[in-house]
Amino acid sequence: MEFLLALAICALLALLVKKLSMPSIPAYIIAGLILGNAGIGFFKADETSKILSELGIVFLLFYIGLQILPGRILERRHSIIFAGLTDFAVNFSMAYIASIFLGFDVTDAFVLASALYISSSAIVIQSLIDGKKLIFPESETIIWLMIFEDIVLILLILAVTVEAGQAELLMFFGKTLIFVLIILLAGSYAGRYINTAMRREDEVPFILAFSLPSLTLYLSRIWGVSESFGAILLGMAFSKVREIGKVIRPFKEVFLVLFFFFFAASIQLPERISVTILLSLILVSIIGKFLSGAIIGRVVHKSTPSGMEIGASMVARGEFSILLASIYGVDEISAMVALVVVVMSIAGSITARYSHKIRKIAV
Repeated sequence: MEFLLALAICALLALLVKKLSMPSIPAYIIAGLILGNAGIGFFKADETSKILSELGIVFLLFYIGLQILPGRILERRHSIIFAGLTDFAVNFSMAYIASIFLGFDVTDAFVLASALYISSSAIVIQSLIDGKKLIFPESETIIWLMIFEDIVLILLILAVTVEAGQAELLMFFGKTLIFVLIILLAGSYAGRYINTAMRREDEVPFILAFSLPSLTLYLSRIWGVSESFGAILLGMAFSKVREIGKVIRPFKEVFLVLFFFFFAASIQLPERISVTILLSLILVSIIGKFLSGAIIGRVVHKSTPSGMEIGASMVARGEFSILLASIYGVDEISAMVALVVVVMSIAGSITARYSHKIRKIAV
């Protein structure tokens, strides 16, 4: 079974990169590129790998949905909205304008800008933990920015789905609205029963934690809406059941690894990759995060060095960039995003590690 071999390879890679204190996401992508269609062709994307990859997506987004608590967001809404909109306006617009200037059409530029705007929550949060920075005031702003980006991700998934031509606009949003109401009502009604079940000490919590995200694949296909959107929405519906997040995390980590690997393995690289375009997108992505970080630091923390800290911590791109490229499904865009993510995830880990030196530049 190919997926078992892929999982074993990724396990060895995880041990290696952790020992080297490097991010694991680029390692999985590079391995997939080398062993898949773009490289020696050992791994092929079959029906099994596609299902496992889809599970990786829904587990990730269900987990993200669990973290979105409207009450907490409303408490800090003014600073969160300012920081979040600044982050979006600077990074999305810069990436979009650069993509148009580099020759991409409007739709491709939109997808590229969406993918390059969103930082990697996994790498950013892990960098804060590893650097023992969670006690710093800037870290709270960074975490809220991650949550804001998660919310924007929902809208971007909807927009990319519509751009990809999967439904007429009016019908799409009509069905989506009804789907939202059904899921939220179901979550409100069933939440207390799920909460009770998750406290059991037998196999029931594990079966429920695995079944709920997987259910979104079935429900979304029946209703004709995006599986990714359905997974986030269902997570939000059960966000008050905190035990689910603890039980679901191991499933998320395993299936997400397979998603990265098989996504990269399925990519068919163009005969010629423009180094100029690749480097331009990387440069714009780095500058954008530092520029938005500087603005946020000056307004929220009254400090440019704080802004440099925020910018340096958010350079890394990762899982959500790959997710948006995967949903869009155009080989050229998928290949470009994968290559940018590999570079940016490594660069972001380095800038986060040495953010204390970077912030001194602004003193």
